Amino acid sequence: MESLTLDFFGEKVSIRKPKDLTILRIMISEKFGFSDTDATEILIYYEKDNQKGYIINEEDYSNFKNLKLPILYLDIEKNSRLYMSSLEKVKEETIKKSNEELKLYQDQLKSINKQIDELRTKKFDLVRKINDLIKKQKKEEELKKQEANENAFNKVKQMLDNVVEKVKEITNEYVFKRFEGQEQNEKKEQVENIKKLTKDAVNEINNLSKIVINQSNNLIGEINGDEDDKIILKGGAKQLGATGNNVELCDDCENKNKHKEDHLSIRVVDPDVKVVYHGNKCKGCGNIIWDEEN
Repeated sequence: MESLTLDFFGEKVSIRKPKDLTILRIMISEKFGFSDTDATEILIYYEKDNQKGYIINEEDYSNFKNLKLPILYLDIEKNSRLYMSSLEKVKEETIKKSNEELKLYQDQLKSINKQIDELRTKKFDLVRKINDLIKKQKKEEELKKQEANENAFNKVKQMLDNVVEKVKEITNEYVFKRFEGQEQNEKKEQVENIKKLTKDAVNEINNLSKIVINQSNNLIGEINGDEDDKIILKGGAKQLGATGNNVELCDDCENKNKHKEDHLSIRVVDPDVKVVYHGNKCKGCGNIIWDEEN
């Protein structure tokens, strides 16, 4: 007996060729799971010479058998109940699938938002730690700067203390040498006067120390990077007067010994003692003293 292939949208089933259309529809219902009612709505056609031949009645089926064609195609009429129910079913399945995909996307979005919140928390923790580290570093730098400033201040103060002690030492030596050979009583009187002068010199040094301490920002400025308006006495020497009169000399006048011998003072030439005055005049020649390197 001849075989026949049924093709329903690419799904192919091989059967024995039935003798009439009624049996064919029954077999279609069995093979593809249609109800008897739905099977009657199935469109059956064959193709020959690129033309479709529809089988609507027994006569059409009889003509098909005479053609000896091996395959029949099955289709659904768009206005049929089967088409509409199938369409509705497809629609429901599509909606169901869309809802499942939507739920999946929502779950993924929820997971992503959770990860974002965790990253944001980590970011805030990191920023806080960085800020704490910056504050700690600034505090350490401030402590170091404060310590450096105190060291500079103490250095200046120590220099001034050394100057005061030197003034006392040289003044006493000068007094005894100057009045050597005079009468003892006269010498004692002169010693008392010189001691008074020495005391005045010490007071002058103390006053000078206040000035130098106020000017210690020049040393501190070297530590803090402040080099503005620094003018240091060029060469020569600073004569710290015991009577309150200080004398500044340039290189030339210092070399020519233009300092009065009767002016009781101490000559400061220590390069570490940078007594800073802005544009003072030399007491010897009257020229303004500047430091060429600063």
